[in-house]
Amino acid sequence: MRYAILSDVHGNLPALQAVLDDLAGRAVDALLYLGDAVGYYADSCAVAKRLAECVAPRSCSGLAAPQRPWVAGNHEWGAIGRLAPQLFSPAALFALKHIRADMPAATRELLAGLPERLEIELDAGLAATLVHASPADPVGATGAGYVENGEDAREAAQFFSTQICLVGHTHCPLICREAAEQRPGRPRWEAAEIFDDRPPGNRLVFGSERLLFNPGSVGQPRDGDPRAAYAVLDTTARAFELWRVAYDIAETQARLRAWLSDAPAALLDARGGLAERRRVARHSAARPENGYHIRLSTSAVRWGPGAAALAFRQACLKRCARPPSHTSSRAAAIFAAATRQNKWRLRRNFVPPNHPQTAWCAAFRGEAVSNTVHT
Repeated sequence: MRYAILSDVHGNLPALQAVLDDLAGRAVDALLYLGDAVGYYADSCAVAKRLAECVAPRSCSGLAAPQRPWVAGNHEWGAIGRLAPQLFSPAALFALKHIRADMPAATRELLAGLPERLEIELDAGLAATLVHASPADPVGATGAGYVENGEDAREAAQFFSTQICLVGHTHCPLICREAAEQRPGRPRWEAAEIFDDRPPGNRLVFGSERLLFNPGSVGQPRDGDPRAAYAVLDTTARAFELWRVAYDIAETQARLRAWLSDAPAALLDARGGLAERRRVARHSAARPENGYHIRLSTSAVRWGPGAAALAFRQACLKRCARPPSHTSSRAAAIFAAATRQNKWRLRRNFVPPNHPQTAWCAAFRGEAVSNTVHT
């Protein structure tokens, strides 16, 4: 069977429709949804209704009645009042308050009935666990439920027993697979961020190893590519296919303005809004030929001023020019430790004065990020 895997539409109906149109040519048998249908953009209720039509109920492990393979995300819980307001960023909270006021009873009932996690039999001998954030924090209700690297995946593996775990929440495509044991009882997990390491032909073939897979975000990608992201799981070929679909960003912005005349700039063209993602992505091809990867935890980022914030994140998530040898190991160690803690501070000594990316990072020197919020 072929399963479409979608996550994090966030009320972006034009993006969802573009993905559904693209799926019409992919010969999929069923759709799995990993949460956060609502939030941020103008059409949360319409998106929830459309997904309810597309996600067909099926049998799930431990449940007597068929259940839609759609799990709750933190924004669904926020929309129905199950999460404290302080767990959301100001822009997210602003949108959720208006969504809650506009939400009809049928949509509220739909969201309230979504499970925190599901286990489903995909095919003979192949099962998957579905959660929004992580197996340890399925909905993302604690702020710690982000799977962003191999170490996160190794810890998450203790909380699911199926061969595959499907997650969303970070808005960045990611594949983590269990590799050979480093020492007895501690399997090593290898991570490939699709931002840099797209498999040949958009396809990853797997065997009997355990996997954790994130298809990225349909409605608000955060990996530098503004196109809607989704995946297809082919259980016969034992393969994941990764797809991106262009859609009309300007239409999403116009619909948001029509819905909320005082919509926060963060959702439009500043501090990580859709238009800013588009501008940064357009220029992201220019990067050093030789370099190394610095991988950051993005869950604790409080977006700084304008394009500089995304430029900094772009530089860190993609290949940065190699700094002098006496600073490279220190910078890598700082960032690695901060990623494991899922929060970090931007200090002057993270980037030496003669680092090629110093100009990109100038706006961030000395700015502290200390509290994790859902973004």
